[in-house]
Amino acid sequence: MGGADAFTGNPIPAKPFPFKISRRDSEVFQLNLTRAAPCDCSFALELDWVLHGQRGSTRIENQGKPFRVLVGADTLPHYRWDPASSRWTRR
Repeated sequence: MGGADAFTGNPIPAKPFPFKISRRDSEVFQLNLTRAAPCDCSFALELDWVLHGQRGSTRIENQGKPFRVLVGADTLPHYRWDPASSRWTRR
């Protein structure tokens, strides 16, 4: 499953996701959001999965709402999520 560009409506294909995990393993992913022009972007992630031959999909959001980021706005403060403290820190 992919998405669509908010400005043009053009489809954006989903990236392949060839990771395997188990109950004892976890996987952490870092998203690098870049864009040539500044953007006030909102998005949610769709994670397709297979468990014991059953397929499903899980929507990953920000407490029930899409994630929202400002991309390419160099004059604004920058923040990063620190998973160790579960807090946003200003860069």
